[in-house]
Amino acid sequence: MSSKIYQRIPAIWHSILFCVLSLVFCYLCYAFVHEVSAFNSNTFKEIIYLAWPLLLLFLMCLFSLFFVKSFASNIYLFFLLVILSFYLYWLYRDWNHLVLLASGMYFVLAFMSWSNLSWTLSSPLYRGNYDQYSLIHLQRSGIRVSFYNGGKKYDGVVTDWSDEGIYIHYKGSLDLKDCESDIEFKYRNWKYDCKMRVTILEPQKNGMGLVSLASDQKWMDFKGILKRLGFSNHMLTV
Repeated sequence: MSSKIYQRIPAIWHSILFCVLSLVFCYLCYAFVHEVSAFNSNTFKEIIYLAWPLLLLFLMCLFSLFFVKSFASNIYLFFLLVILSFYLYWLYRDWNHLVLLASGMYFVLAFMSWSNLSWTLSSPLYRGNYDQYSLIHLQRSGIRVSFYNGGKKYDGVVTDWSDEGIYIHYKGSLDLKDCESDIEFKYRNWKYDCKMRVTILEPQKNGMGLVSLASDQKWMDFKGILKRLGFSNHMLTV
């Protein structure tokens, strides 16, 4: 079974929006540099004919972002660099201070957008970040979890966590009925619970990413407890 996305956090939607705006802004700059109307149908047809590879890359980028693919950040970076190369070419061809300013602003915004996306795709919300050896170690001395879904109880272990959520490895086969669950955390004689929402389900590796609910103060308290117990991000054994 393939992975299934249940929630896309704002960083994903921001990247999709920036991808669309990048293409639109590039088209407007093309019209400005060539001194033609951006609202002319002939200009629009011309750019489609000349830049069809860019449009194909754009669609591939949107697809990878929407389905939160592991390679999305690489395609996104390549798309942004291609857009930036157009600005640099126009500067080389005909020096223009307005294009220079647009290129500088775009470079800064593109780098920030890609950095945010890259971190999001590697975070516990969408990636487990563990191997079989570390999983065995976590099952022995990590944070255990229990949750109910569809009237059935499931057990597992937390493999990674961040300020926004966690990734867990569960036992058995999970038929997800409800995207929101009360997660009970257990470590030695300590127990805690908070409500979380599923972001991604990966049945092939018995993994599941969960994001905290903004209205749940328990998650803020839980992060403080983790730090007091000696746990840190990407290190769930003490």
